[in-house]
Amino acid sequence: LPASLPAPRPAHDPAVTTFGLLLQAHPFVPAPGSPYQELAAWSRALEAYDEAGRAGAEQVPGILAEGRAALTTLDRLLGLDTPAAAPDCFFDPRHGPAAATVRWAPPHGAARTVEVCRADAARLADAEATTGPAHAPPAYDTCHGNGALRLTLRTPGDAAPLLLAFTCDTPRTVEVIAGSGRRGRLRLLRRQGPVGAVLPVPRGTATAAGLALDIRASGPWTATLLATAHTRDLGPSAEGTGPDILTKETRSGLVLLHHQGPGPFRVRRLYRDFRPGPVLAEGTGTARVELGVPGVCLLQVEASGAWRLVDTAA
Repeated sequence: LPASLPAPRPAHDPAVTTFGLLLQAHPFVPAPGSPYQELAAWSRALEAYDEAGRAGAEQVPGILAEGRAALTTLDRLLGLDTPAAAPDCFFDPRHGPAAATVRWAPPHGAARTVEVCRADAARLADAEATTGPAHAPPAYDTCHGNGALRLTLRTPGDAAPLLLAFTCDTPRTVEVIAGSGRRGRLRLLRRQGPVGAVLPVPRGTATAAGLALDIRASGPWTATLLATAHTRDLGPSAEGTGPDILTKETRSGLVLLHHQGPGPFRVRRLYRDFRPGPVLAEGTGTARVELGVPGVCLLQVEASGAWRLVDTAA
């Protein structure tokens, strides 16, 4: 066995790179006198890292799960209790390592056991106490980067529409382009930073292999791929700053838009497959605009300033 792990190889799946960094940070150093059980667990973790780097996207999660299990065994043998052995929170890797095991069911789906952070464990427990078993959409994959990068985020394995949550702290222009090959490329975002946006990914942009992204930025950023259930409910009203996507569930045909600040704004309808629909309103500066909408629909807000939408029927 090598005395130290080589630097992680570039990988399309950021989970493989993350696992490689986890191995690099682990305190175990193989030695001639190391017990066989410790060496076996460490060897299996290294094998998992190597296999995941060469495997297809659909095989990576299972292989890395075996690698994390091997590290858990090694930590137990060494008497360690480190967060490195814990999997990421199921709902969002940005929440940190999991701290509890809970039962959870996706909308209209079967219940399963998942690992979640302490905050999500408390949230689910509170929701179940008041409204019954909680349902919450997971994050499919996330990646943290700095500067320009091409990467592929894991998807559910079909061509369903998705959401991309993207944040970047740089004040310079940021661009996010999705897709590749025969399916074509689609610009999801191009605007001056800092950026905090939820972007629609139309049906068919991603493939079973994942969502290819070309990120062009000059500072640190985070990209998280989400299920469409993460869209905000407009309800009686909703407000925000910057781009967002909202679901309007009433039959009313009129929504009021209030926009503040000197920048441009645009509100458009999205079709069910998340393809862009007609622009309902656009302009620049502080404004109050009445939007004619087709009852139940998806609305995409594109703005750099503060805005508020009010459903006249709610």
